[in-house]
Amino acid sequence: MAFLFLLQGDRLVLQQILPSQAAQRLGAIPEHRVGECLCGRAVMEDKPLFASDIFTDPRCTWVECKMAGFRSFAALPLRSGGKILGVIGLASDTQRDFEPQGEFFETLAGQLAASLSNAHLYETARKELAERLKVEKALRLSEEHYRLFF
Repeated sequence: MAFLFLLQGDRLVLQQILPSQAAQRLGAIPEHRVGECLCGRAVMEDKPLFASDIFTDPRCTWVECKMAGFRSFAALPLRSGGKILGVIGLASDTQRDFEPQGEFFETLAGQLAASLSNAHLYETARKELAERLKVEKALRLSEEHYRLFF
């Protein structure tokens, strides 16, 4: 299972769980905070964190993961341009060590962070362009009214 949390202030807000039907295993997702549990600590420490057994790892405090039957977890900060955007979490039902694939997962997280950053920039540019077009239209109408008046 994979989780995507985006950073909003000191909170990690869940955006997506994959596969989507797996979300039923967790039920309601409580709010994550930076510094709490593996995902929050990965953001706070700005480094990937791995737990081969969440039942024995003291950093893993999220009861919902344990109740859902997860055994292992990897939390990878999503960093773009020196800024942390969020975290991606990978969960496994079996006890496994994600760390040997850490370099691959970090590369994947980097690509995802770049994509998220680009999507944000695109959306910002789209909104600014729409606002600019709106202002230009209002200016044209104002100039038309001015010409008609005189």
